[in-house]
Amino acid sequence: MRAITLRLDEANYRPLAAVAKRQGTAPEALAAAYVRAGLAGDEKDVADRRRAAGLAALRGLAALRERLLDVGPIDVVQLVQEGRQDLERRMAL
Repeated sequence: MRAITLRLDEANYRPLAAVAKRQGTAPEALAAAYVRAGLAGDEKDVADRRRAAGLAALRGLAALRERLLDVGPIDVVQLVQEGRQDLERRMAL
């Protein structure tokens, strides 16, 4: 195994160290895992997976819209206000 030095500024090191701590590993081990994952994954594969996930989400929204055709227009502002009022009632209990 070869050793390399990876210099990170604080803005990048802090989140790396926080994730490593949550996972119970050293930041160095997590960085090595990220490098291995990056080298093993093809960016085209990642883009294809994201595209497929986005298209699946759009298909799901289209299916939802089909089921809601009979409902009529939905006032999103009113829904948010009702949700906030409901949350305030729950918090008051």
